Amino acid sequence: MQKNTLAAVFLVTLLCSVLFGKLEYQLHRYLKKLLKKIMRLHHAKEHSIVPA
Repeated sequence: MQKNTLAAVFLVTLLCSVLFGKLEYQLHRYLKKLLKKIMRLHHAKEHSIVPA
């Protein structure tokens, strides 16, 4: 019984770490894309401003 519980806990922990790892990876990619978009917008805005 004790061994099974330990194995279950281990499996759940492993599963959680894998899921969180994937989530973290997706989040990282999303943030990178977002940052690129923001930088591009900022760049475009800077160039579109015509000094008076």
